[in-house]
Amino acid sequence: MRTDLSRRGRVSASVTARTDAKQSRADPPEPSDTARTLNRGLDILVLLTRRGLGPTEISRALGVHRTTVHRLLRALMFKGFVQKVGTDSRYRTNLGYLVELAGGVLPSKDENWLVLAKSQLDDIRAQTGLSASLCMPRGKEMVYVMQILGREGLAVNNPPGTRRPMYCTAVGKAYLASLPAAELDRILETLSLAPLTSRTVTSARAFKKHLRDFSSRGYYVDDGEFDLHVRCVAATVFDAFGRAIGSIGVAGIKGDPAFSRVHDLGSLIVEKANSISRALGCDVDQRTARFPSASHE
Repeated sequence: MRTDLSRRGRVSASVTARTDAKQSRADPPEPSDTARTLNRGLDILVLLTRRGLGPTEISRALGVHRTTVHRLLRALMFKGFVQKVGTDSRYRTNLGYLVELAGGVLPSKDENWLVLAKSQLDDIRAQTGLSASLCMPRGKEMVYVMQILGREGLAVNNPPGTRRPMYCTAVGKAYLASLPAAELDRILETLSLAPLTSRTVTSARAFKKHLRDFSSRGYYVDDGEFDLHVRCVAATVFDAFGRAIGSIGVAGIKGDPAFSRVHDLGSLIVEKANSISRALGCDVDQRTARFPSASHE
């Protein structure tokens, strides 16, 4: 009997040991102090991409002691990821630095495509006097990644990090129009198409027709649909696989002389967008045939 119990005890201990070993392999290890600090720093970085915040607000949002927040902010500022804005001790992600870093890892043909994009925006601004921007999609919105501000007194300002709806902006239309039809339909189902001005297109059917009307020109226009006093013109940027990844565009006050010849302005934007797409490895001339967009269907 004692032998039986002893054998059972050994078997039970063996099973327990194997179970503990499996659990130890399955359960993630407790983060080290270094990993915990890194996680907190990344949480702050993500939080500050949404809006400028002070240390107290960051502390409350993340449940981290204010002293720790100050220490992490100093480290993030030293490395260039965060910058102080205004005079009220508020901080924000340094989007320009993040864009610079992104340019080093995103595919390009011969050079950093963001450097080329900036030169194209500089050229647009020099020729038109309008604010010129590079935008990329984020959820249901377009995010301004880069901006060259227009001439003083008439400039429309959308600094990096600004978000705008896709459906009532030229940069959003240029992106949406170049998506496959099924993807466009899926996105439109999630959009409210709320009227922001009296000129906003508010039905999916009318919006798709609006995109088709402009598709042969290659550029898209926002004529007071987001802001009654602002006009915008934009064109799509494509990656090496011919997929839309964003758009570039110009914005100015309605009545600006630059908009007196919209077709010429649109052609300039298309030319510059195509230059950026080529830098990303896109065969622009073949792209439409290989990847028919929703606006062509």
